[in-house]
Amino acid sequence: MSGGLTTTARDELVQAVRERYRAGSREAKKLILGEFAAVSGYHRKSAIRILNGTPCDRDDAQGRCRPRVYDEAVCQTLIVLWDGAAPLPWAV
Repeated sequence: MSGGLTTTARDELVQAVRERYRAGSREAKKLILGEFAAVSGYHRKSAIRILNGTPCDRDDAQGRCRPRVYDEAVCQTLIVLWDGAAPLPWAV
């Protein structure tokens, strides 16, 4: 999906184009969107969502933009249960 761009380069491109896209007129947005889709490899509809979206904080270990539903204690308990579960006979 990236069109040969690294994740860092793609993020920099989104950051650079997002302000131009938001400030542009309808005709300017069409041109900017076409250029962005060609360079990034995104489909036009995906590019619209990305350029209209809010930038997320990617300092998180898994790059999440949304908060976690479960806390770490619940995750650790699920991992222990999963590791302790007997394998299914047909999955071996």
